[in-house]
Amino acid sequence: MSDSFNQDNEINVKGLVRRFERMISDDSNSFFDAEDFELIIDYYLDHHKLVKCQRAIDTAIEQHPASISFSIKQAKVYLLSDQPAKALDLLSNIEE
Repeated sequence: MSDSFNQDNEINVKGLVRRFERMISDDSNSFFDAEDFELIIDYYLDHHKLVKCQRAIDTAIEQHPASISFSIKQAKVYLLSDQPAKALDLLSNIEE
């Protein structure tokens, strides 16, 4: 991929993160599609911002309850938070 594409993608992700954080700080509601939430959550995971990541996951699950990918990301947060038993329980529930 070209550097230009990567820069444009990074700008897009940062814009999504700013929009999400504004929504949280304003205590307002804004819709994000599932792909946008994936990018926001991955941004927080990459920057080790687990509290914000958790908030994004919770909001994503509220807006897209049928999406399994957010539960998988939740399991990753549990692992990074030293809660492997919770991660395993969640993944077992997903499997069922």
